[in-house]
Amino acid sequence: SCLFDVETAFLLGDLEDIEIYMKLPPGMKGDPQQDCVKLLKTIYGLTQSSRAFFKLWAATMNKLGFEQSPSDPCLFCRGFGAKKLILCIYVDDGYVLGKKEEILKFFEQVKATGMNITTEASMGDYLSCEVKFNKDGTKAWLGQPHLIKKLEKTFGDEVKSQKKSKTPGTPGSSVTRPKEDEEVLSVEEQKVFQSGTGMMLYLVKHSRPDISNAVRELTKVMDRATPRDKKEMLRLIKFVLDTKNIGLRIEPQVLNK
Repeated sequence: SCLFDVETAFLLGDLEDIEIYMKLPPGMKGDPQQDCVKLLKTIYGLTQSSRAFFKLWAATMNKLGFEQSPSDPCLFCRGFGAKKLILCIYVDDGYVLGKKEEILKFFEQVKATGMNITTEASMGDYLSCEVKFNKDGTKAWLGQPHLIKKLEKTFGDEVKSQKKSKTPGTPGSSVTRPKEDEEVLSVEEQKVFQSGTGMMLYLVKHSRPDISNAVRELTKVMDRATPRDKKEMLRLIKFVLDTKNIGLRIEPQVLNK
């Protein structure tokens, strides 16, 4: 297996089905009467760039013999047995599984298309996720220790004196929008609330479905939280830090048809 990154991915896509114009950037020389230029390729910061790159990537994989999964468009497969390759892509970050010689062959084929790829052998950090395999490679654990360390660094001092909880959220309670005359957090405290809740949203997305309901409640007041809501967020962060070794167990099984 190998991690890879497509260099300057957002400069590779074509703008075939849409016309986009932009003002001349500072330092660019052009016709004095011309105050804008037409884009022929995508650039960073353009909304369409990620879509255009993925369209190019999917077409390239098709040419290289990969089949796109009907259930997950970011998953591609090629070959059978010892020559089988399984590839997933998230924006410009990818992960490919297969025999070493087949992976090297794949990278050479991609390079021949004009794309430059940098590789990393370890799965220590992929999209803020870590995958640990057992000795024979039949089982794995998916967690996000890097993100949890960031939570601990940011909020550790605030929650260390709190009691341990058995549940992510307070049983029987729910977050409600504050009334007009109710006290709300200051602008700075609101940003802290948004940051903490946002990090836990990313935990829910990949490795901690157990806290999804508690995080959903907090997202109701992302723009106008009260001190009570912040207290509930800190309670949840304390729960996450106390259960930081929890992750998703991955154990593939062959199903009989």
